[in-house]
Amino acid sequence: MDFEEWSRRAGATIKQSQCKKLIERVAEVGNVAEETRSQELYNMLLNSVADGHALNLVEKARDNNGKVECGYTAWKALHDWYLSRE
Repeated sequence: MDFEEWSRRAGATIKQSQCKKLIERVAEVGNVAEETRSQELYNMLLNSVADGHALNLVEKARDNNGKVECGYTAWKALHDWYLSRE
């Protein structure tokens, strides 16, 4: 599946969840509920990319973020990589 189709489907699913705002911005620091949802979103993305270069992008987003699992940074890393290549 190409990235545009994958991101459209994944984004539609995410926007139906409690994580919908967290693909547009980072979680508010100190807001435990948002920070938890952001971590959940990160792990949903990690699971959905499975392997290959996309997996490396998601893991690198975490590593570059002080090992913090942030859904927004993972989503942005995927978008930046795949959409800038077109």
